[in-house]
Amino acid sequence: MHWRLTVLFFASAQLSEGCLPMVPPEEPVTPVPVCPAGWFQFQRATGLWCYIFATPGAGWTTPQAACQANYGANLNGFESAAERTQFIQDMLASNLAPYTFVHIGAMRQCAPCTVNDPFVWLNGVSNDNTFANDYDSLYDLTGDCLSMDLGNNGQYNDITCDAETAYSCGKPAA
Repeated sequence: MHWRLTVLFFASAQLSEGCLPMVPPEEPVTPVPVCPAGWFQFQRATGLWCYIFATPGAGWTTPQAACQANYGANLNGFESAAERTQFIQDMLASNLAPYTFVHIGAMRQCAPCTVNDPFVWLNGVSNDNTFANDYDSLYDLTGDCLSMDLGNNGQYNDITCDAETAYSCGKPAA
């Protein structure tokens, strides 16, 4: 009993002299990545993916330049059929009038190109090029970039890369 009083006396003396008791450091809190307000989201195997639909504004240059300048993003892409299905639903529910096409981030890598030349996702928006080439298409050789046709339930269509139309930007959640 005598040693308990001594320890108690010592501890209270330490506190009264301005010393604080040892407190273990707090574990750092890692923030959970989130999409910006107003953006759509899809959970990919590699993490949360965010995307938005937009229409041309003043100073229009190209859809890719607009994505980078306005949103710090790139033209959007897909990594699975489920992601593309959700994208199409979100796209059709968005008010993008008067535009009939939505520019996305795949391009043919050839010169000159034919309808048989494949599209390739650019800027890391997808790691699977099959989803740039495996969907019903309305290709007519008018362009080397990929778009989705709002009037045909999101079927793919080739489009000129600088076409002034609606577009979708995508990026990983931050």
